Amino acid sequence: LFVELPDPLNIPLNEYGLTLTVWFDFFGYFTNIVIIYTAVKNGLGGDSANTGCYDRIALLDLPECVEANCVILEPDHSGGSTLVRTLVKYLQKIKGPLKFNARVVDVNQQKVFYMKEVCFEDVLITKLCEMK
Repeated sequence: LFVELPDPLNIPLNEYGLTLTVWFDFFGYFTNIVIIYTAVKNGLGGDSANTGCYDRIALLDLPECVEANCVILEPDHSGGSTLVRTLVKYLQKIKGPLKFNARVVDVNQQKVFYMKEVCFEDVLITKLCEMK
């Protein structure tokens, strides 16, 4: 069986000259548990988005029907940002698209300076087919 997750979503924050990226990965072999990563980078996409932006992070406000167990901040020196990794359970409880707010926070000021509703049409399994 082949399992495919949604493509990463890049959201340009034009007024701040930043790009917010949200993407998914599976947690081991458990198809009901995923990791949602977020990163905020300088620039508005492409190669320019790889310059350092360690003082801004994106936190997720997920629906109450899912369980977000773990948020870990990971400096990603090769990618030029601080990754936020959120372990999420029970996405199968969501009927329809997954909608949540991503809050971009200035770590130094401990202040939210941007909030955006994010929507993924299909989250957990978008394609299931037999590999030959």
